[in-house]
Amino acid sequence: LRTKQAELKEVMDKLAALDADLRDKKTRKEKLEFDVHMCTVKLDRAEKLIKGLGGEKARWTGAANSLGEQYVQLTGDVLLAAGQIAYLGPFTA
Repeated sequence: LRTKQAELKEVMDKLAALDADLRDKKTRKEKLEFDVHMCTVKLDRAEKLIKGLGGEKARWTGAANSLGEQYVQLTGDVLLAAGQIAYLGPFTA
């Protein structure tokens, strides 16, 4: 009877170890599933951000071209403004 009880105790110890291992594996599985879910969410957000920034590129390119044209015209605008101030200066004094 004692030999059978010893064998039963060994089997119960192995079963307890396997049960603890199963709990650890399930916990790790849940953590990995959560990590996969978070990575999917982050990937979706990154794709939305990249798509949104794609439209911004066209807008910024247009704004840069417009500023370049204004820069070319700046010298003439300053010259005209200085001439007008010089012309109107004696009339205001």
